[in-house]
Amino acid sequence: MSWVRHGLAWVLLVAGLLLILGNSVDYFRFGDSGGFIEEKGRAGRQPVWLAVFFLHVSGGLLGLSASLLQFSRRLLRSIPSLHRWLGRIYVYSVLGVVGPTGLYLALFAKGGFWGRAGFLLLGILTMHFTLQGFVALRRGGRDMTRHFEFMIRSFAMLASAITFRIGHLGFHLLGVDDRTNYLVSLWLSILGNAAVAEAVVLRLRSRFTLSTELTPQSS
Repeated sequence: MSWVRHGLAWVLLVAGLLLILGNSVDYFRFGDSGGFIEEKGRAGRQPVWLAVFFLHVSGGLLGLSASLLQFSRRLLRSIPSLHRWLGRIYVYSVLGVVGPTGLYLALFAKGGFWGRAGFLLLGILTMHFTLQGFVALRRGGRDMTRHFEFMIRSFAMLASAITFRIGHLGFHLLGVDDRTNYLVSLWLSILGNAAVAEAVVLRLRSRFTLSTELTPQSS
């Protein structure tokens, strides 16, 4: 029933991407600053902050879109060149746009110290995991296992944009006050996604070890 799990994960990812896209539409409407930007007050009226914010949103949408097909074994086997090109788009968008702009925007995040700390941690982890996954392919041995593991972790951090919005909406419907909702949703998305990523990595390691043990060795 693995195909059922993969199909469900695919549907959830696409739905999450559409959710983010829907939330981002207002940001790009001419003459419509959007509630999020208005909440930033003076910072939201600064050209530098606005430019960085729009770059961050655009880079995040590009990275998430590029990742849609990256975990498909069928694609990796049948069209490896497409996998590589999508991987480059993902890495460049994260390391060149999403990460640096995210660190800057974290300095203006809501929620005081814990809000800023959460987004700074998220930006650092996302860039670190992505860089490690990229470097694994640049080593002489092309460590594919290390590459897959760190890209899973990287994607989990990038996908926190999805889980954060889902959590924020859920807690809002439960009547949780805005400040508490914001901080809980933020940290729950970071820690929860990190835990899921590690569980996936451990599962893949155990499956690889088991398949290796069951494979007859030539003498």
